[in-house]
Amino acid sequence: MLCDLPHLHQGRGPLLQCGGADRPAGPDHGRVPQDAPDRGRDRGWRAARPAEAPVFEADFGRIGVQICFDIQWPEGWQQLGEKGAEVVFWPSAFGGGQMLNAMAWMHRYCVVSSTRKDRAKICDITGEELASSGRWQSWGVSAPVNLEKVLLHTWPYVQHFREIQAKYGRRLRIHTLHEEEFTLIESLSPEVEVAQVMREFGLKTHREHLQSATQAQEAFWLECREGQ
Repeated sequence: MLCDLPHLHQGRGPLLQCGGADRPAGPDHGRVPQDAPDRGRDRGWRAARPAEAPVFEADFGRIGVQICFDIQWPEGWQQLGEKGAEVVFWPSAFGGGQMLNAMAWMHRYCVVSSTRKDRAKICDITGEELASSGRWQSWGVSAPVNLEKVLLHTWPYVQHFREIQAKYGRRLRIHTLHEEEFTLIESLSPEVEVAQVMREFGLKTHREHLQSATQAQEAFWLECREGQ
């Protein structure tokens, strides 16, 4: 269970908005202070930003939490992606609209919202909406989410795609977004782990690919400065 709840520190201290994540049976799994309470609505509240956006190990994967007005600041969302969050939950007083799709797309994790008004929805790592609530489904939202899936830059790894598909056949799905030059590799079988396929063929996730490119750029400019 994940919920958004006011949390009052005992003694001196600010009133904080917190998200709590509980296991189905067991102790409190984690608690996350809201990074940036909306002071226009909650006058007198003081923002208490955690030093790091925490990631929790759940039974089904690594999860993170952002709350309501945190959608306006990208730093926490980025930290969750860098720490390997697979699903980020967003309890909120408002719907958020396409901002949620953008966060899922930019940071390559699923985003699941629970809202007081408007639509709640589940966004895949491409930003695609897998399900949403609405007039005819106001009670909530649910959809299967496959976490055995990675996003990678199409080039140069496209050179291995035919070989991968030939070996794994229907147990693995390779889908390319041609204009973006991104490719999704998704396991369709409990016998196939995407991480193993990535290692087997020397593939890098999109995040790892960008890290390598950044390191190459930094090395180039360092060499240029040293050569002056």
